[in-house]
Amino acid sequence: MARGSRSRRRRSGSRLGGAALGALIILIAITIFWKHWPWFVGAGVLVVAAWIWHLARRHKIDLAMDAIDAMSGTEFERFLTRLFHRLGYAVTHVGRGGGDFGADLVIEKNRFRIAVQAKNYDKDKVGNDAVQQAIAGATYYDCHQAMVVTNSRYTAAARKQAANSSIPVSLWGRRELEQVVRSAQD
Repeated sequence: MARGSRSRRRRSGSRLGGAALGALIILIAITIFWKHWPWFVGAGVLVVAAWIWHLARRHKIDLAMDAIDAMSGTEFERFLTRLFHRLGYAVTHVGRGGGDFGADLVIEKNRFRIAVQAKNYDKDKVGNDAVQQAIAGATYYDCHQAMVVTNSRYTAAARKQAANSSIPVSLWGRRELEQVVRSAQD
C-alpha cells in the first residue's frame, strides 16, 4: 500500500512541477510581451493583413474565371486580346466575322509570331479539331508556333495531336489560364 501512495505522490508532484514550469513560461512570455508589445501587435497585424490579401487575391481570380466562363466566344477573344497586350504582345485579331483560317488571334513579341485559337467552352473538353485549326492558322499566318487557349480542359487526343505536331503547339487549359490571369493582375 505504501508503494501505491508513493507513486501517486510522485505523479502529483510531477504535475505540480509541470504546472509551475508552465506558469513560469507564461510569466516570462507576459514580461517579454509587455516590454515589446508593439512589435507583437505589429507582427500580428501583418500576418492578418497578409492572410486577408491572399484570400482577396484568390477570390478575385475565382471571380475572373466566373466572368470568363460567362463570356461569349467573341467576348473571350476580346478578353484574350487585352490579356496578351498586358503581357507585352502585339495582337492582331484575325478571327472577326469568320474565315479566320484556324486562328482567332496572331500575337507577336520580339518577331516571334504565335497563332492563337480561342475556345470558350461551358463543360466539354476541347478536342483535337481545335489543335488542328491552330496548326492550320499558324501555317496560314506564317507563325512560329500555334496555341489553343480555353477556359476548359483538353481531351487526350488533343494533347497527343499537340505533342506530335511538326509545329510547336502550346495548350493553355483552365489552370494555365488562371495562372496567367493571376500573373497579369500582379
